[in-house]
Amino acid sequence: MKKWLAISIGLVVGFFVIGWFVQQHPKPAIAIHSLFSMEEPPFWLQRLDHRQAVKERVQLAGGWDVLRNDCSRLLKINQNNYFFWHRGLTNQPALPAAIAVLKPMFVEVYTPQIIDITLLILG
Repeated sequence: MKKWLAISIGLVVGFFVIGWFVQQHPKPAIAIHSLFSMEEPPFWLQRLDHRQAVKERVQLAGGWDVLRNDCSRLLKINQNNYFFWHRGLTNQPALPAAIAVLKPMFVEVYTPQIIDITLLILG
């Protein structure tokens, strides 16, 4: 009985240690995950890749300060009305340069000071 209890506790602790290791080192997680599943990488690993892609797009736009300035300009232009931009439906009015470099799917301006920029990141 004590032997089975020790084995059970050891397995539970082992799974926690493996989970912690995978979270601390995301790249080995791909190899570990592919041993157990033929599906896509885990959601949290995809989230890391998406954040990196957004960071790269923001750097192409000129950085966070440039993006913030263009968002402020868009808020001032649409101060009293609702603004919606969709990539497939219209390209008018033209977006400010830093926002356009992000390649957004949707841009919405909610008054008084909210801009929702939706990006599509594949892969």
